[in-house]
Amino acid sequence: GQACRAGQCAAVRTCRSARDCNDRGQVCDTSAMRCADCVEDADCDPGQFCAPERLCRRHVCTPGSALCLDAARLRTCDARGTASADRACATTESCSDGACRPRVCTPGAATACASLTERQVCNVLGLGYDRAACPSGQSCRAGACVPRVCTAGAIDCLGLGSRRVCNPDGLDYAVISCGSAQSCRDGTCVNRSCTPGTAVCAGAATRDVCDADGLGTTTSACASSQSCAAGLCRAWTC
Repeated sequence: GQACRAGQCAAVRTCRSARDCNDRGQVCDTSAMRCADCVEDADCDPGQFCAPERLCRRHVCTPGSALCLDAARLRTCDARGTASADRACATTESCSDGACRPRVCTPGAATACASLTERQVCNVLGLGYDRAACPSGQSCRAGACVPRVCTAGAIDCLGLGSRRVCNPDGLDYAVISCGSAQSCRDGTCVNRSCTPGTAVCAGAATRDVCDADGLGTTTSACASSQSCAAGLCRAWTC
């Protein structure tokens, strides 16, 4: 009989050992008692495998390799490089770097902040997170960009008895109460110099009235027929 060898038909030679085939550059297939190009992959050149018909064939893929066809499908090559197989990843997986991997988040979802001005957004494969900057004038809160209401670190008074400091993200304030003997002025708690509403005489017909914040006094004159006594304007008696 004949067999195809190097693209040509050649007579089949019987054999009992490799010595019977050496002159043809072949090996002995002892199971069939005939010379053949190969009986195992090691008989072939690198990049080839021994096919069932005992011929060396080129690898159809890289042995043991895997690649992603898209985000949901994986192609794997068998250990000998003879064939590849495609399979779908599970519904909770995405294909990346030659493997189906469990998703850690929902693609496109943002539920956390990466920094004061960046959102943490789940990437398209659901296997990790990307940073997304907020627009100018906004800060991140719970994964959403929110317009700032104040300048980070800015301080002002919130009434007479407390002050407020703009938080680092500029989205709200921290309120700080002044001491019991203090009032707020220009964002600072200052010790009162007098008791609000109290008065002392500044002259025979004038008095100094403590301001509402207790941080200063306002001078006021008594009526034309009055004089100041013990911080009060009193009518003349004579």
